[in-house]
Amino acid sequence: MSKDELQNHNLRNIVTSYLGTVNLTIPEIQQFRVETDDCIMLCSDGLTNMLNDKEIQSILRSTISIGPQDVCNLLVDSANAKGGQDNISVIVVQSK
Repeated sequence: MSKDELQNHNLRNIVTSYLGTVNLTIPEIQQFRVETDDCIMLCSDGLTNMLNDKEIQSILRSTISIGPQDVCNLLVDSANAKGGQDNISVIVVQSK
């Protein structure tokens, strides 16, 4: 499935993993090298349904110098300005 197809797929927001059930959940783990000044963002689909990848990337690149909390606030504010149709959660971590 292409990125464009994924953005418009009717099942794009279906939860495929979750915690707090009787069944054992196996976490998905990925390792990668983090360099100085790298930025890692985790977010809910409330953000990505309102802002596309280029908009998110532009905000991250132009504002990361203001600090992770302010970047999160700006991302949430930007998504809300475009309609904010769902809960929006964002975590931004910047390496030093």
